[in-house]
Amino acid sequence: MDLGYSVLKGLIQGLTEFLPVSSTAHLTFANALSERFGWQSPLRPGEDEFFDILLHMGTLLAVVFYFRSDLWLLLQVCLGKAPKDSVDPPSGLILRKLPGFLLLSSATTVVFVLAIKKISGIVMEKMGWTSKLVQDLSDYYFAHPQWVAIHLMIVGLLLFLTERLSKRTTSGESFGPFNAIVIGLVQGCAAIFHGISRSGSTISAGLATGLDRMTATRYTFMLSIPTFILAAAYEAIKLHDAIGTLNWPVMLAGFAMSAISGYLCVKYLIRFVASHSLNGFAVYCLVMGAIMLYIFTSTPGLKVAS
Repeated sequence: MDLGYSVLKGLIQGLTEFLPVSSTAHLTFANALSERFGWQSPLRPGEDEFFDILLHMGTLLAVVFYFRSDLWLLLQVCLGKAPKDSVDPPSGLILRKLPGFLLLSSATTVVFVLAIKKISGIVMEKMGWTSKLVQDLSDYYFAHPQWVAIHLMIVGLLLFLTERLSKRTTSGESFGPFNAIVIGLVQGCAAIFHGISRSGSTISAGLATGLDRMTATRYTFMLSIPTFILAAAYEAIKLHDAIGTLNWPVMLAGFAMSAISGYLCVKYLIRFVASHSLNGFAVYCLVMGAIMLYIFTSTPGLKVAS
């Protein structure tokens, strides 16, 4: 793996993971172009997959560092060393209830994703649609970048629709199990349908259930912490045999870039979303998705590099 390729992917991951524009779509685009035009050296087996784990751990570090004071207060509440009625000041989320809501959203996501992967895997196997690289619906979409581009355009439409229909009147104090379950289900859809932005879709889900912008955005970012941990653990278990053969210095450079750019993105996106509409991101998703779709469909041999 080349140093330039590593740093570029780290930058893309950090800038797009928390923006409602799908980091997966942009990384897929970068992978495909890099393979097509020879911008990277050949990868060892499992190298790119594990590198993606490191990039997500970089953005995990970024969001943990940004919310460090909030997480410390949350820990104090859980240990009974802070008032039970403590709230997250910017959003009004009641901290003693927050761990339960995050657990509910995460559990909903896990159950939904595992169910879809299992059911689709059985159906696809019976239909003869599986292969060494494609075992379920999630694998199918990831192996066909045209669908990733289409899903990115769907995100644009979703953001437009959310801005038009959501009332955004409920503060964090009224956040309940219904909000957590809906956000968890939508996050699960983003995990299956590659190209659907995790942050964009979950923020939209929060707004659609009546939450205000700040509550929806901060909850989405806090939810990324258990989500990234679970995803990284799942992928690390699958790829543990390849860990000893990896180019660690080069990969850690990408990790560092992902953490730095991710922190800057989190820091300024929360403020931006709290005071601006999502229409600008919607336009970007539609335009970028159309560009990706054109390139993926018009360039022979262009595919995901993995």
